[in-house]
Amino acid sequence: RRHGLAALMHEKPFPGVNGSGKHNNFSISTETGLNLFNDSHVAAITGERLGEHEAFPVIMAAVCSAVYRHGSLIMASVSCPGNEFRLSKSGGCEAPPTCMSVHLGEGLTAFLRQFAESADALEQPYMARKRNVKLGIPSIDQHGIEVSEEPRNRTAPLPYAGRRFELRSCGSSQNVSFVNTVLCTIVSEAFHSFSDKIEKGVRPREVASAALKEGGGLKAVYSNNNYSEEWQQESVKRGLVQIGSVAEGICELVTEQSISLFGNLGVMSEEDLRERADTMLENYIIMVEIEAICLMEMITEQVIPTVKAAGLQDHSLLMQLQESVAELKADFNSLQDIEEFEGKAAASQTVRLEKMVAVRRLCDQLETLVPAAMWPIASFRDLIFDDMARCKP
Repeated sequence: RRHGLAALMHEKPFPGVNGSGKHNNFSISTETGLNLFNDSHVAAITGERLGEHEAFPVIMAAVCSAVYRHGSLIMASVSCPGNEFRLSKSGGCEAPPTCMSVHLGEGLTAFLRQFAESADALEQPYMARKRNVKLGIPSIDQHGIEVSEEPRNRTAPLPYAGRRFELRSCGSSQNVSFVNTVLCTIVSEAFHSFSDKIEKGVRPREVASAALKEGGGLKAVYSNNNYSEEWQQESVKRGLVQIGSVAEGICELVTEQSISLFGNLGVMSEEDLRERADTMLENYIIMVEIEAICLMEMITEQVIPTVKAAGLQDHSLLMQLQESVAELKADFNSLQDIEEFEGKAAASQTVRLEKMVAVRRLCDQLETLVPAAMWPIASFRDLIFDDMARCKP
């Protein structure tokens, strides 16, 4: 505020420019402080039927299995209105894509594959390859800072970041409490399933290996470009769910699988889930309505009068804009006739991502024809570089 600036919480205020999100760092600890995602902590876990060094890959197998089975629920948890402009199959200049996968890095992926496919005893525990970095600050460098040698896959929505998983899909305007509820629930179900089998006498390694292979856990692991067309096709073959819109993601909360998951663990009832889904859909619809009303008012009260004042009243682009605004208004009015939230949200999505985008393109073209001094709305240059103008000495 001292510099006359404001923080935007919108996930994608400028198309074609990196948006804003939250990185939700997720780990699970026992009541004694044992971090289950920390390989060095887990090395201390032993059991009657648990082989040496097997605890960590068993836990990782449970997480991979959870993501494979319920990746669509993770997408549902990050389905807030502003995230619709970030989530894209081709990549929105940043993570996340529209399909949930786990990035483990080459070392851990190879370790898990060997663990799943071989019955040989593990000769040594998994240890991430690390290197020492220098910051040029003697007081810090004397102690040494170790970082992983594994490359950071910036297209991965859920990478293992050493001692934690980092969910990069959350929107900047989101409260992440529900995100973490979903993560805890799906991992709890995997732990519960593993525990049932182990208590019946199956060795932990056998349970984990089956979850990774037959159970699909390894299918959720992907370390290359999550934005590529190849991955879009490959992910479908692997049985992973693609979520193409916010409304579609929200509806994943009320599938039979989701209702069973949350109900069996006593987290939320079917009524709770349906109420939450309706609330999220209604919030999405209201946001689209606000955006549409604002856009139509800006065009009719500012853009069209300015274009005419610039002597372009007979220009074909202005005619197209007026026709498109009329179509947008008609489609917007038709939304009021839809009572059911799911159908109204789907129709709102069409208004938002098709009709409003088409109107916006025409405005952008007309802006290039009108003298900058006459244009009534701040340009991208004004908005993005406003801080540079204000901070001049």
